[in-house]
Amino acid sequence: MKQIIWLVLSIFLLSAVVSANVPAPFQGGSAGFEPGGLEEFEAISEKIFIDLTNLENYSEYTQDNRVKLENVFEFENKNAEKTIKLLMPFDKDYQIFLDDVNLELKAVADSEKTISWQIPNETFWLDGKSLGYRVNNRQTQSVSIKIPKGKHTLKIKQNLAPSYNVSGALTKYWQFSFVTLPPENRKNIVKTDIEVKTPQNWETVINPEMKNENGVWKGNIANLTPKAFLITTKYPIPGNYNRVKDFAGNVFMFVLFGFPLIGLAVCVFVLAKYKFGWTGGFVFGPLWAFLLVVSLYFHEFSSESSIPQVQQANYGYGDVGSVIAMAMFAVGGFVLGIVLWLVVWILTRYLRKPK
Repeated sequence: MKQIIWLVLSIFLLSAVVSANVPAPFQGGSAGFEPGGLEEFEAISEKIFIDLTNLENYSEYTQDNRVKLENVFEFENKNAEKTIKLLMPFDKDYQIFLDDVNLELKAVADSEKTISWQIPNETFWLDGKSLGYRVNNRQTQSVSIKIPKGKHTLKIKQNLAPSYNVSGALTKYWQFSFVTLPPENRKNIVKTDIEVKTPQNWETVINPEMKNENGVWKGNIANLTPKAFLITTKYPIPGNYNRVKDFAGNVFMFVLFGFPLIGLAVCVFVLAKYKFGWTGGFVFGPLWAFLLVVSLYFHEFSSESSIPQVQQANYGYGDVGSVIAMAMFAVGGFVLGIVLWLVVWILTRYLRKPK
């Protein structure tokens, strides 16, 4: 009995420790930034390409499965060759091309000249729901680029890790933002087109709103410059998820309430006919505990199998809460099953005594 008491106390203690150490329900990633440093040129045309289609098979350990971002600038240097300092919070994986030539430049921290990008701390979902959002790449860096006289195309390509939020969701809210320059730093950019690709059939919300054409979202920056383009996208819940979840829930409720009633009714019949002893509780208790664990496992994990692991929210410590619940039901079923059997055994003996 002491061992059982210590086990129950240990389970409650572990549950309290886990709850106290659950992290924030959102994980920071990298944002895209509109770079500064091109202010000296006039009539700059800009194109922004954001590709989130690889989020279907996202892995934090693989660069290829991240968000792909391209900034393309077309401009003309009407004067002699000059060296500019391109400024932005670069991430680890980037390439800079001038007229399709990879410059193979390395960004360095820059504290002499700063630009006040207004980094967002939230993105939005359907019905205007606000989701906490964290950006990790915030330090301004710079690269020096020689720009000859004439027309040029400057391209910046990056692979960026997205952020995600799991609060109140079955699947992750993937989050990404493209932060624009402040108005005073982009006066010479006369045209900006933006294109965003998302996985097919995923739910997506983009602020400001953009036109969706079969998973390709298109827009432009006209007179009003947004502080950032905010993108939230989410793997769709499979059609059979709720059906499997409901069925598994009904099975668990039957085991929780129906099995002991049926089991104890059988117990009364068996005791009355065969006069089994009180030790039958050590069969009934473990059997009920086993069925509780199996049915709860089925309820917690069977429906999740229809959702790819990388898309599951798994808030906090993932499935630890489910394991703790199974342990608690196992102990409770074992102990309560024995107690119920003993109660029925005592009542049966009492009622069968001759008066």
